[in-house]
Amino acid sequence: NFTYDHPMNLGNMDEFKFNLNMRSVYQACFDAAVPGGYLGLIIKDRIKAGKRVWYSTHHIGLARDAGWSVYKIFQRVAIGMLFGHFNKQRGIKQIEDEHIIFMRKAND
Repeated sequence: NFTYDHPMNLGNMDEFKFNLNMRSVYQACFDAAVPGGYLGLIIKDRIKAGKRVWYSTHHIGLARDAGWSVYKIFQRVAIGMLFGHFNKQRGIKQIEDEHIIFMRKAND
């Protein structure tokens, strides 16, 4: 059984370990996908030290390293549901969008 406090839970890892493990996830998905297959990602960037951290760009790079190609990228408004509006009303900088990214495995 898997628990939320399990050491392999990606959400509990520091940023370095998370990215290292996501590289493995993208590789495993690529290896499992049929030629012409797709991988869908929904990624929300974040604010760190007052500046936007572009997780979307970084994860596109990780997926490309595994062999995926960018197929389509969409951006949509998606402010955080729990505290997003609350924080925005108080002047706290928010990321108000997210990226929906489709990667594709080339046909052999």
